[in-house]
Amino acid sequence: MNMEDKGMSDEFLYVQIYKDLFEEIKQEKYKIGDKLPTEKEVSEKYNVSRITAQRAMNMLVDDGIIVRYSGVGSFVASKEEKIEDNVNTEKKTIGMVVETIWNSFGIEVFNGAYRKAEELGYNLVLKKSNGNQIAEMKAIEELIQMGASGIIIMPVHGDYYSDRILKLFVEGYPIVFLDRYLHGIHVPFVSSDNILATSQAVSYFIKNGHQHIGLVTGLDKETTTLDDRKQGFIQSILESGLQINKEYIYDKVMSRLPGQDYEATFKKIIEDIKEFIESNSDMTAIIAAEYDIAVLVKKAIEDLGKSVPEDMEIICFDSPEYILGNYPFTHIKQNENEMGTKAVEMLNRVIIGEKQKERILLDTELILGDSTKNN
Repeated sequence: MNMEDKGMSDEFLYVQIYKDLFEEIKQEKYKIGDKLPTEKEVSEKYNVSRITAQRAMNMLVDDGIIVRYSGVGSFVASKEEKIEDNVNTEKKTIGMVVETIWNSFGIEVFNGAYRKAEELGYNLVLKKSNGNQIAEMKAIEELIQMGASGIIIMPVHGDYYSDRILKLFVEGYPIVFLDRYLHGIHVPFVSSDNILATSQAVSYFIKNGHQHIGLVTGLDKETTTLDDRKQGFIQSILESGLQINKEYIYDKVMSRLPGQDYEATFKKIIEDIKEFIESNSDMTAIIAAEYDIAVLVKKAIEDLGKSVPEDMEIICFDSPEYILGNYPFTHIKQNENEMGTKAVEMLNRVIIGEKQKERILLDTELILGDSTKNN
C-alpha cells in the first residue's frame, strides 16, 4: 500500500499508520497479547521509511496501546492499559538540540522549554552540537534511538544543509526550529523578530543624534539569525532616510567553535575590528549582532585609545543577567523563556498531527546599559 493512494496531504505519514494500527487493535484484528507486525513489515506495507514506521509504533507505546520487548517484538497491551480510553501510561520524551548554552543566551530558553514539557507530560532531553554538524547529526540520532516523539533543533550555522535534518523533514518526523531556520525548509519555527529588533537599536541611535552607525556581525551562512539582523540593519537605515554605507558593515567575525585556539582567534578578530573602525573614522555608534562580539568591539575601541560610550556607543544582542549595578552593554533582550515555551507547545501540536503556523516571531526589549550615553 502506497501512502500517496490514501490522500496523505494533510497529516504526517506516521500519524495515519498509528491510526490504522489503533483501529485494527480496537476491531480486534490484533487481540490482547497478539504480536504486531515488525517495523520492517509496517514500512514495506505502507511504502514508507523504517523511521516513519518506528514513529507510529513509538506513539502506540507512548499511549499504552502496545508494549515492546527488546529482541522479541511488539504486542497488544493488556486491558489494564485502558486501550479504549487512549490513556498515556508513562511520560513521553522530546529532545532539544542546541549549539550550546551561552552565559548571555540559552539558559532561560531551556528553563521555559523544560517547564512547558513537564506541564505537557514530556521528559525533555537536552543535547549540544557545539556548532558542529556531525555532532548535531549524532545528537539527533541518539534522541531518535531513545524514542523521542519529536525534536526542537537550533540548526548549526553551516555552508550546507544538514542531510539528517533534511531527511527528518522529508519523512515527516516532528521537528521545530529554534532561534534559526533553514531557507526553503518549511518547518515550524520560533525566534525573536530579529529584523524588528535591529530596527529598535538603529532607531535608538538615530534618535540620539547618530548618523554614522556601523554593524559588526558574524558570517551569515545558510541559517538565518545573523542574516535577519543584517537585513534589519540595512532596512532600518534606509527607512530612516540615511544613506546606507556598505563600508559600515563588517560581517566576517568567526564563530567560536570547539577545538579553536580562542586566544589567537580573539586577537585576530580584534585586529580586524580595529582596522574596520580606523577605516570608518566618522562612525560614532556600532551595533554588535551578539554579546561576545560586543565584548570584542569594546576591546578594539579601547585598544585604539578611545572610550565607550564617550567616543563610540555600542548596542548588542543579549547579555548575561546582572543582579547588581548596570548592565555593561545596552542590549536587545530576547524573550528567551517564551521562546522555549512556544517551541515545546509548537512541537506538541506537530506530534499530535495538528497543522502549525509556520513561524512565531517574538517581541524584544531594549535594555539600557553603560555602553550608551542614554540621553
